[in-house]
Amino acid sequence: MKLEQANLIPLTKVLLALGFEPLDICINALVYDSPLHDKEPGSMIVRSEENTWHDSTIGKIGGVVDFVMLYLKSTNEDDTETDALRWLNNMVVKPGSAKSSNVVLLPGWRISRKDELEDLALIRYLEKRGIPSDLARKTYFEAYVQEVGTGKRMYTLAFENEDEGYSLRNIFMKGTVGPQTVTFKRGEVAKPKAVHLFKDSFDYLSALLRFPQYVSQHDSIVLNSVRHLTAAFPYLVGYGYQTLYSWMDNTERGNNATLAINRFVRTQDGLGHKPMNGLYRAFKDVNDWHVATSEC
Repeated sequence: MKLEQANLIPLTKVLLALGFEPLDICINALVYDSPLHDKEPGSMIVRSEENTWHDSTIGKIGGVVDFVMLYLKSTNEDDTETDALRWLNNMVVKPGSAKSSNVVLLPGWRISRKDELEDLALIRYLEKRGIPSDLARKTYFEAYVQEVGTGKRMYTLAFENEDEGYSLRNIFMKGTVGPQTVTFKRGEVAKPKAVHLFKDSFDYLSALLRFPQYVSQHDSIVLNSVRHLTAAFPYLVGYGYQTLYSWMDNTERGNNATLAINRFVRTQDGLGHKPMNGLYRAFKDVNDWHVATSEC
């Protein structure tokens, strides 16, 4: 990507990918909290027609690449113009925004290094989704993911499944590498009478935070994608569970998954099904509800 092309990417798109939406809309400008610092709320002004920004707190002004260079510097990453162009190409233009519900398959990518979660950008992303870093470190590791052949790279959260594949997630994308299947999380109580079924790890951790004793005592299955629903069913057969709590989305796809769970449960003697999506009926999923209603 060339500098001229990068500066044509809408700043609003970059800020939305970072989890920032306008606080106020003026006649010819948008007001944002600044991703570059937390000193003063509403200090960044974006002029969409010009695709420029001004941060009054730090006295800086510029275009897209200028902003990305300063953002990389604020997260202790390499922050040259070349680094900014690579960051935009890898993380914004490809493979797409994390606001999409689609999971991107990454067959040409591999995890070249795994570390304890320390990356500031990933931690900030988790905090915006209501997940504290201490809990995240027990659930995710930080993965350095690289595309074989091109050398393109990115940092992501990595969540391991039962076949040693990984769900990858950062502010810009949801992806997978390796075999794709569910993740089984054993509860604190041996042979629990209940099991919880979640769409993804964010929903699982959101419920765990809001109902710590209730969820932690039981077993949990994280689908990592709704398309893996049938892969969860063998974990439910003959184990002695009496209740399956499902936490599916309040969308057409989520409702279809709930109906499929109902059909499966009817084939299992002694197993009941309690859908939980009525708890967050005004929201798309558990994590959206958690973020919107959390006191912090």
